[in-house]
Amino acid sequence: MNAGQELDQWVAEKVFGLAKGAQVKPYSTDITAAWEVVEKVKDWNFSLYRDYSFWVCELASLYESPLHLARSQTAAHAICLAALKAEGFDL
Repeated sequence: MNAGQELDQWVAEKVFGLAKGAQVKPYSTDITAAWEVVEKVKDWNFSLYRDYSFWVCELASLYESPLHLARSQTAAHAICLAALKAEGFDL
């Protein structure tokens, strides 16, 4: 899923538990907003790194498998995708 309002809405609903249609932050395009996603999933082991021209975000449960991994051209987008995977939504 591309970065933008639709992805931001999914993050707001699935990660933050906000109601559908609520005004949301630009989680997938603004690293400051994306860092709020990282803070929300703080019970997960978090890793963010560059792999050639991509950013890779890994979220691993402290208690069980699997590893949730997402790659994107921006760090904010990768964080959002990994967080949604960790919440059980693989887009």
